[in-house]
Amino acid sequence: AASGQNVMLLVALALPALAALGLSRGPRLLCLLALIGLYVPLAGAEAPIQRAGVMAAAGLVATLAARPASRWYALALAAAVTLAVNPEAWRQPGWQLSFAAVAGILVAAGPIARRLGGLPRPLAEGVGLTVAATAATAPLVGLHFGELSLVALPANVAALALVAPIMWLGTLRGVLGQLPAVPLAAGADRILELALGPLLAGMERIAAAFADLPHSTARVAIGGPLDLVVAYASIALVALAARRLGDRSADGRTVAAAYVRRLPRGRRAALVACAVAVAALVSAHALGPDRPPASLTVDFLDVGQGDATLVRHPDGSAVLFDGGPPEGGVARLLRRAGVRRLSALVLTHASRDHHGGLLEVVRRFPVDLVLDGGDGTRDRDFQAVLAAAHARGVPVRPALAPLAVRAGALRIDVLSPPPRPPGPPPQDPNPRAVVAVVASAGFGLLLSGDAESDALAPLALPPVDALKVPHHGSADPGLGELLDRLRPAVAAIPVGENSYGHPAPSTLTALRRAAVPTWRTDLHGTITLSVDRGRLTVDPEHGDPVAVGP
Repeated sequence: AASGQNVMLLVALALPALAALGLSRGPRLLCLLALIGLYVPLAGAEAPIQRAGVMAAAGLVATLAARPASRWYALALAAAVTLAVNPEAWRQPGWQLSFAAVAGILVAAGPIARRLGGLPRPLAEGVGLTVAATAATAPLVGLHFGELSLVALPANVAALALVAPIMWLGTLRGVLGQLPAVPLAAGADRILELALGPLLAGMERIAAAFADLPHSTARVAIGGPLDLVVAYASIALVALAARRLGDRSADGRTVAAAYVRRLPRGRRAALVACAVAVAALVSAHALGPDRPPASLTVDFLDVGQGDATLVRHPDGSAVLFDGGPPEGGVARLLRRAGVRRLSALVLTHASRDHHGGLLEVVRRFPVDLVLDGGDGTRDRDFQAVLAAAHARGVPVRPALAPLAVRAGALRIDVLSPPPRPPGPPPQDPNPRAVVAVVASAGFGLLLSGDAESDALAPLALPPVDALKVPHHGSADPGLGELLDRLRPAVAAIPVGENSYGHPAPSTLTALRRAAVPTWRTDLHGTITLSVDRGRLTVDPEHGDPVAVGP
């Protein structure tokens, strides 16, 4: 992993300097430990950096104690330390991918490199590291991002020769950047910049060449722990089969074939049945139809500082309001929820944290209808979503009040904004964000994008069962009066880490005074509200299910 290589580079650069100071072995190792302790927070203290720092420190401590170092012990210690610092770290894709990559390298990199004995040793080791890390992280990549690169392995192998010099020269340049502005440092920085230029350009060309290949990615549907178990079991079976096939028996038949032939007929049938079951399970998840919920369900999706709400009905209809920012991963969350098709997609207004993730959604999911709340915006990213919908033949309708749309058993009533006079769109799109009630079988949900109470006050709003708090819970003086009108049984605030002060203390106070149970995506993850025979249950991603309402 690159984080581990960075720590190795730090040690490699520091050792000669410490030796030049005349320090003995023990003090040198202690200084290295201190340097690693300083480097980890300076490098951002993300999970991969923490993992690399703890593993390096464990190796140094073992050396100080004159004990053999165990890489597996170091990895386990790194996991324990990172989880002690942040008990929720294991939920983060970066943490999972970092530890999976290192575990894969420890298990398989050496055997793979030995199988490539005909190649020069550095190349064989590089290929072994790449193959092991790629295989170990592939199921997690599929789980979190919903697709796998089919060219990652050859692309990484092609770029192997560039990785080390880019990393070393880049780190040296970063160190020079921390030195005082003296002519010598400036000259060295310029030399490193000139050396890095062609290397980075070559890396970009390799990445672009492989990314531009047809069918360079494949959509996958890994929806949870069972799928992960199946995926890793399949990788293990393939690895075992490859190892067996590589070992030839004396008469030229493969050991694997000979082994299978020696099995009793019943065990051979069981082996075939297991293989078919694995293939069927994977295919069912990858190619199967929608997995509708057993009851009406609303998911306030955790897309970070953004907004995305999914409403699903047991009849298979699914409506998505907004898609969070591009980095929010809304397409991945839809796949994890079992969505294969959207009955309607509503873009409430032109704001990156609402429409940023929707281009991928339109490209990857069949959509029956798009409701355009752009209000004539010229925002390029917003227009790109609409252009992608038009290119796929998806009907696009302006989301202007009054408008009622049926999506299976779901009804969408657009209450605002009304049509406006011709002219350029308003500079602030928030007050004219789409305000809509989604209803089914007596249940009502009010969604208003970033339109706050001053925009909602003139509207004929019905009482609702659930409320998405407007504008990520920003300060809204009229929220208390709005809550008195709506009388929701539950409220959700879609919010992430931000510098705006969302949710505002005054908003939380208004919700408490109105006695409205409230959940937040920054604290509770994705918030799932299910409606079964009039009973509402809130099931947060981080927390226990709670029955709400009468």
